[in-house]
Amino acid sequence: LSISYNWGKITKTRDGGYIMTAAPTHGDAAWLIKVDHQFEVEFIKEYLDTVNRSHFRYIAPIELSDGYLLSGAIQRPNYLDNSFARRVDQQGNTVWFKYFGDYDVGNVFNDMAKINDTLFVGFCTIETSPNNAFSSIQYIDLSGNVVRFWQSELNPEVGFARKILSIPDGGVITFGLYPVELIGETLIV
Repeated sequence: LSISYNWGKITKTRDGGYIMTAAPTHGDAAWLIKVDHQFEVEFIKEYLDTVNRSHFRYIAPIELSDGYLLSGAIQRPNYLDNSFARRVDQQGNTVWFKYFGDYDVGNVFNDMAKINDTLFVGFCTIETSPNNAFSSIQYIDLSGNVVRFWQSELNPEVGFARKILSIPDGGVITFGLYPVELIGETLIV
């Protein structure tokens, strides 16, 4: 198993332990590992996926009152990434799993934040071609439904989605990468 910049994250839990994601080197699964404050393993859950090409780009898990919210991007059979979220119970069993965005358009949840106990916000980059993209903000309820959606203009001056922080009044602060110039077919950020 491996934890790295793109394929594994760790979050401290209310009970003093940690919840983390990891990926095997073959990339056809994701793992959720819960340890206590002394790093004794409480459970390990594997989410095997033999359909998609890779299943390892996870954002840091978000702790819920009755489980965890996992999110990120999965590379589909068409080689494009698609945003996803998976809600699991306190033992890591899947409650629901959903894709967000169109199958034929590359899109990635770069970050996810908890607004309150029933509402989350995902910050997404939607790539329509190698040098064209949008940023989007998606508010998702506890059942996985998008209840509010915003999308930028193409190649927005404010930059591309990278990080989102929730603030106490229910708003968000976002930041990302600024598009500098187009060189040939490549957009430099």
